[in-house]
Amino acid sequence: AYNAGMNAAREGDYSRAEAQARKALKYRPEYAEAQTLLDQVREEAKKVNTGNSQRLYRDALEAFLSGDRAKALELTTKALEFDSENQEARRMYERLTGNPWAGRQP
Repeated sequence: AYNAGMNAAREGDYSRAEAQARKALKYRPEYAEAQTLLDQVREEAKKVNTGNSQRLYRDALEAFLSGDRAKALELTTKALEFDSENQEARRMYERLTGNPWAGRQP
């Protein structure tokens, strides 16, 4: 599981890498390398998610400024799904809906 996690991380598949690192830790909780991999993968995934969220917010702002409120809301929602702490996207969401972001509804 650890090697599969390392390979997934090299390929940029952080979700699979995290799952494999967790699997390795399930069978060997003291496996320091697997814990390190898990920590690194989570950090990299967070960076990627933050970047995606910022890009989507910029696209939402552009849609909003061009008058396409539906597209702006769609992009803002996606931005918040990547990073729920994106304050600019939260403000945009509230402006478009009149409600604060409460997370993705099932």
